[in-house]
Amino acid sequence: MGLISLVLVLSALPPFFQVIEQRPGMAIRDAVLSFLEPKEVSIYIFSMLWAMTLLALVRSIKNPLFFVTAV
Repeated sequence: MGLISLVLVLSALPPFFQVIEQRPGMAIRDAVLSFLEPKEVSIYIFSMLWAMTLLALVRSIKNPLFFVTAV
């Protein structure tokens, strides 16, 4: 049951992120942020998310208790 839930949640994440990226936002006035230039980091975030998912899957196969704890 936990594995099915995990697969459903992880498969729902990419469409969810597509929806929330389309929402309008507001600019935050911040002294520190004004010195930083905007950069596209979506690919890095997406890659890290799925890399950690893969790592959790590998660790769960080696140690089922890890899976129970993670779920």
